[in-house]
Amino acid sequence: MTCLISSPSTDCGKTTFSLLISCWAFSKGINLQTFKVGPDYLDQQQLSSIGQPICRNLDIFLSGEDWVQKVFYKYSKQYEYSLIEGAMGLFDGLGPTVYSSTANVAKLLDLPIIFIVNARGQVASLLALIKGFREFDEGISIKGIIFNNVNSDRHKKLIKEVFVNENIEILGFLPSDQNIALKKANLGLISPLDNDQNIDVNYFASFAERHIDFNSLKKFLMPPQNKFLDVSDKTDFKMNKKRPIAIAEDKIFHFQYPDTKEFLQEIGIPLISWSIFDNEEISN
Repeated sequence: MTCLISSPSTDCGKTTFSLLISCWAFSKGINLQTFKVGPDYLDQQQLSSIGQPICRNLDIFLSGEDWVQKVFYKYSKQYEYSLIEGAMGLFDGLGPTVYSSTANVAKLLDLPIIFIVNARGQVASLLALIKGFREFDEGISIKGIIFNNVNSDRHKKLIKEVFVNENIEILGFLPSDQNIALKKANLGLISPLDNDQNIDVNYFASFAERHIDFNSLKKFLMPPQNKFLDVSDKTDFKMNKKRPIAIAEDKIFHFQYPDTKEFLQEIGIPLISWSIFDNEEISN
C-alpha cells in the first residue's frame, strides 16, 4: 500500500528521504510515481528531476478532494511503486485547521503514514513524540518510522530499546551527511531550475541502500489495488480554442502544476511558453 511520508514539522527530512527512495528506485530500474501534498511547487520539481515519472501534486485546497482522488488513483496504478511526500507537519493545514493537511490526505485516501523524525539529542522523548501524534487522531495510521541525524551505534541501540514494545516498524537510521543536504532559500528549497548543483543520484542511491531497510519498506511503496475511480473528464468547456494561452516558464517563473498544462492541451487550447526573465514578447 502506498505510504504517505510525514513528520512532526517542516525541516525534518521528508524531501531528502523521498529523494533517497526515488534515487534508489531509479538506480534499480524501478519506476516510482511520486506525489507531493500541496500547495507546493519546489519539492515537486526536485522529485521530478530524478528521471522518474513526473511528480504529481495532491492539493485539496486548490483542486478539491475529488481531483486529489482521481490524480492519485490514475497515476499510482501505472507504475510498480509509488509514494506521497507530505507537507509541513502531519496536522498542519489551512490556517489553524487540519483541512488540506497531510493527515487530511491520508484519511481521504486511507493510506498508512511513514514518520521521519529528527532524533538529534533525543532518545526517550522520541517515544513521547510518536505517541502524542498517534493519539491526537486515532483515525490516522503511523505504521513506520525513520530516524534522522543518528550518528552513532550507541544512539541507534538506545532508540531501538525505547521502541522495542511499540507496534511500529523502524525502517532506517539516517546519519548526518552534507552530501545529501538540499540547498535552501527564503521560500524553501532552491528549484533545480535555479540550482547548478544537481542531485547526485548515484550517491543518494548508495546512501539509501546502506541506511534504509528496503526489505521492510517495499510493502509501503506498493500501488493501491482495491479501488478504481473513473478518471476521465470529458467536460466541454466553453472556451475559444483558437486563442492561445501564454504560460510563463523560465528559471524564475515556474510555479505551476503539470496538470494545468496537460488539461489545457487535452481540451484543445494552444499554449505558448513565455520567458519573462529573458524579457520575451508574447508571440504566436
